[in-house]
Amino acid sequence: MSVGSSIKIVLLGSAEVGKTSISTRYAMGSFDSSPQATIGVAFLTRSIKIGEEEVQLEIWDTAGQEKFKSVTLSYLRQARAVLCIYDLSKPETVRSAFDYAIDAKEKIDQNAIIAIIGNKSDICEDMPDEVIPKAEEHDFLYFTCSAKTGENIENVFSSVAKETLRNRHEETSETKVYLTGPNVPSQKKPCC
Repeated sequence: MSVGSSIKIVLLGSAEVGKTSISTRYAMGSFDSSPQATIGVAFLTRSIKIGEEEVQLEIWDTAGQEKFKSVTLSYLRQARAVLCIYDLSKPETVRSAFDYAIDAKEKIDQNAIIAIIGNKSDICEDMPDEVIPKAEEHDFLYFTCSAKTGENIENVFSSVAKETLRNRHEETSETKVYLTGPNVPSQKKPCC
């Protein structure tokens, strides 16, 4: 499969919210019930077709421990999408997801996509009340999913990829420069 473009997607969030499980479920189709904590970053890829375009998703799974936060945020460079993950069964992780999202918004391109993702819908289906209004206030996408069962994982990544490509195409069409105006003949300066 010939890939036309790539999209860098960075996963952020507190420790143990399921960033690694989400990325491996999507990229490899598997689930590990006791994954190792990510130290630094893990990198996975998956190629998908969106419309007529082949796209490679570059998935950067970052460490969630607070001591790695400054290093983690450095991986945002050239990110076209950021998924900020929280655990639906632990409402206290919502604030951290939004903190990551707001920090990311300051560091990434204004046309990049940010999504708030509630993981572990197999344990708890209820999204905390503040998620939707706060996500809409900041123009963040929002989803729930389960890395364990695979529920909505495909939709999260395909929706984010489609939105990213749409923004990229709009960005490209907006950046065209048309030079028009009178032709001014250049004046030759005398030599010596």
